[in-house]
Amino acid sequence: MVFPSRFFIRTYHTMINKAKFNRIKRIKRIKRIKIILECLEQKKSKSISRYFTTKNRINTSRKLKLRKFNPFLNRVTLHQEI
Repeated sequence: MVFPSRFFIRTYHTMINKAKFNRIKRIKRIKRIKIILECLEQKKSKSISRYFTTKNRINTSRKLKLRKFNPFLNRVTLHQEI
């Protein structure tokens, strides 16, 4: 009976762990989506404050509203997901 070498066993296990890690990474990437946050107070003017971020689709199904800094108004304002 021939036993596989320790090197082979070690490399086999690292290959399996990498495959599991990549699968989990792909699943996590699907859950998060890219969104754009736009200022609500500055709708009429030409320059609009926008932020790009990600959100978890499963945990936050509604439109996201966050208080962010608006450089044009020079204060913190409410930004909503487009």
